[in-house]
Amino acid sequence: MGSEWDKFTERTITSLKLHECIRRPFTDELDVITRLSNTEVSEKLQGWLRQLPNILPDGEALSNEQRTKGNEMFKGKSSNHLVLQAYNKAIFAAPSGSRALALGHANRAVVLIRLGRFREAYDDCQLALDGDYPDEMRLKVCFRQAECVENMNDPRKLGPIINGISKKVTDPSKSAWRKMQTLQAKYDAAEKHPVEDAALSDDNFLGDITMCPTCGSACYCSIQCRDDHRPVHRFECVGYQKRLWYFIGIAHLGIRCFLDGFDTIRSEILKLNDNTIPSFIELLNEVTSDGKEGFGNYRQMMGLVTNFEKKPIDDIIHYAMAAQMLAIYLFEFTPFISEYGLPHGKTACNLRNCCAALIMRHIGQLVCNGHAISELRAESTCSLNYGPQREAFVLLQEDSFLPQAGLLHLCFSSSRVFTAIYPQISMFNHNCQPNIRNHFNGSTLTVYTTRVIGRWSEIENCYGPHYKLMTGEKRLMYLQQQYCFECDCYRCRLKDVHDTYLREYNMWTSIFRQS
Repeated sequence: MGSEWDKFTERTITSLKLHECIRRPFTDELDVITRLSNTEVSEKLQGWLRQLPNILPDGEALSNEQRTKGNEMFKGKSSNHLVLQAYNKAIFAAPSGSRALALGHANRAVVLIRLGRFREAYDDCQLALDGDYPDEMRLKVCFRQAECVENMNDPRKLGPIINGISKKVTDPSKSAWRKMQTLQAKYDAAEKHPVEDAALSDDNFLGDITMCPTCGSACYCSIQCRDDHRPVHRFECVGYQKRLWYFIGIAHLGIRCFLDGFDTIRSEILKLNDNTIPSFIELLNEVTSDGKEGFGNYRQMMGLVTNFEKKPIDDIIHYAMAAQMLAIYLFEFTPFISEYGLPHGKTACNLRNCCAALIMRHIGQLVCNGHAISELRAESTCSLNYGPQREAFVLLQEDSFLPQAGLLHLCFSSSRVFTAIYPQISMFNHNCQPNIRNHFNGSTLTVYTTRVIGRWSEIENCYGPHYKLMTGEKRLMYLQQQYCFECDCYRCRLKDVHDTYLREYNMWTSIFRQS
């Protein structure tokens, strides 16, 4: 069953007879967008965007309720993981800039310290101090943050903390004063004898969640991660509030690719808008030409195939409508025009079509070249079902996020987490029995060989349909539908014989499940 967006596009395509607007053969993305950009289509897309409700965090009352629940569990010596879960819910429910949000971060820092998650606890303390945390309670948060710094063995971070403490502590007879002097001595020593070359550095791959306080949906692994992503998220935030990204699937990544590369291609888009560059194809040639510089990684991205010339017209129209809708979203629902100083008025419509054409191109490229990235993820927060009851976190050790001995297989399963584009790896052809495997570590993709590859032999990747996971008939159908080619690899040429492995695997899996 399709999403609300899918249902809307089907109704619009049928009622406006949009198939009659598209001609064959396919020429370029801007031609398709221009043919579909009549007033009636634009008004329908604008209306659909306007009717999406704003979904913001639930409010301070719910946040306070969840935080109180977490406090009671913390005092009652409940599982640290259950307490952390309650504080997470309190933070997600709190409105941006509210006192409830600051209190939630401060409380979560306490349980994170207990779990040894000092970097995340440090960030939570900072978020509390940056927010509307009660003035009379700030001193204990400062000392809590200093404890994190000491455990992180990074005394150079103590400077701002000491400044904050000194504003609250003025009586030398108080114990807080003596603690502050100790911290000051450690900070002075670190400044006097800095460590220039670290023999070993270690950092968590993924910390506790830090969310956008405005939309309450976009999550980051740290404050720094959130700040680094701001150039893109400032235009995505409204979409999260409207749950737009939930409805449109991979098209969300299409607009993200566009936003990520817009700075490098802005001048060329403006030239296309005022006809200095005569056509969209000329724009592509300008950006992807080997002799051109200044486009960075975006040049590789723009050169990837879309297979639009092989796709059914119905698919082309769906991609184009998604791109048009996203361009309208950028121009009318976000500060995109003002922040980039783009032209207003009559010329804005042509510029919007140019942007929509690029977004459409990226959607097609993601369908053909996107890498689906999976990782081992905790199953249902490591819960177990006991009859009608559900016990959460019983598989985890009490003082860490590590599974108990012998229970690892019950905690994790492979799950797709996101899709990304790696232009160089996208150059590899497909084989249902590839000679490489992909390993993802954060945003880095490393390719390893699975067997010896002879000199001048081709490196072959698997686009998803692997002979160990899918029958030959399904593989051929999948590759034709998504990638528009008929596979002629060794395993596909074997016809029915190549399904032996899959049949035997399913047989043994069934036996083990019954035992």
